[in-house]
Amino acid sequence: MSGGSGSSSLSFYQLTENPTQRCFTVNFLGNGNGFNNPSYLQPLKDDTMLYAIQNVSPNGAVYSFGLNLATNPPQLTLQTQAVTSGTYPTHFKWDSTEQWLLVPNSGDGSISVIPINPDGTLGAQSTFTQDVGTGSVPLFTFFDPSNQFFFVLLNGLDQIGQFVFDVSGGFIFANSVPAFSLPANSDLRSAVWSSNGHTLYVLGGNSSQLFVLELNQTSGLLSGPTQTVQINPQSSFLPQQNSEWAGHGDEDRNPQPLCTNVATDIKLHPTGDWLLVSSSGSNTIGVFNISNGMPPNSTNYFPTRGTSPVSLDIDATGLIVIVVDQESNDIGAFFFQYYYEGVLFPLTPTNTQSESPNPQFVTIFKGAEDPNVVVGGKGL
Repeated sequence: MSGGSGSSSLSFYQLTENPTQRCFTVNFLGNGNGFNNPSYLQPLKDDTMLYAIQNVSPNGAVYSFGLNLATNPPQLTLQTQAVTSGTYPTHFKWDSTEQWLLVPNSGDGSISVIPINPDGTLGAQSTFTQDVGTGSVPLFTFFDPSNQFFFVLLNGLDQIGQFVFDVSGGFIFANSVPAFSLPANSDLRSAVWSSNGHTLYVLGGNSSQLFVLELNQTSGLLSGPTQTVQINPQSSFLPQQNSEWAGHGDEDRNPQPLCTNVATDIKLHPTGDWLLVSSSGSNTIGVFNISNGMPPNSTNYFPTRGTSPVSLDIDATGLIVIVVDQESNDIGAFFFQYYYEGVLFPLTPTNTQSESPNPQFVTIFKGAEDPNVVVGGKGL
């Protein structure tokens, strides 16, 4: 499903194989219920509920939808709306118990905590932290794997806010060291944990850097960076249009010119052995090998075949990668040959035009029988 700035709908797509032409197509299934300025969205693990942000001022909100993937198009039923009491909410994350939803509000530097009822609907906001750092723009939030600690990327300060999380009441408290600092102008965008649960990969946007940090699992404090990797696309695999979707056809290695690069999104592969990073400017997806705990090692950069990729996702099998390109307004589908060299191959002859203008977020329903139903929405 794809949505974006200026779009009042959320659009569903499905990736299907065309055995005759030995390729895939991304088919538009229809629009779900819409609302103004759809932003970050994510389904629950069992794909029965979908949550979405309304990125507005003065009162942003989180919506919960009942989700039925058995219908065509998939059916969204609005269930509850919870006001965040902050301005321009940008992201959210629920804790591992799926009882609490934490929402950063980028407009006023606050964090809202919203309870999730047993049926998946949202309750009234329970706590509200007004100031998480003077001059901060909280953009992205995440818990540690133990669910004891909570973090927020403070974009305006190039810091990561560090909090202790009380699951019994949904409270957050500043940790003994309230913030961890990274170099100036890092432009923090996103972060993912490694499969070991204590190594954190933090993505710098305009700096186009990948910071490797370590978590003290007792104190909940970050340290490092143990390594800083420059994301610097210089060459790419560009499979020929008639290549096999499974990646057994011929391919040409084509050098790409250096350009101003902005890293936009990062995802950990289900195997835990790879990081995938999208970048605008170069219009690429970078593949980094982190197997066996090794430092991120770039194997290559692959063109998205669109302009300004802003978001990507990987399906539960680890074989399908979907990316949305904001400026060219399209959706790209790729096969990821992770078991050999980490190579991306296009699944479709060309990218698919997005039905929602200016797409800015995408996700894949990982629990559905068909994992290739894609959802997207307005992002940052």
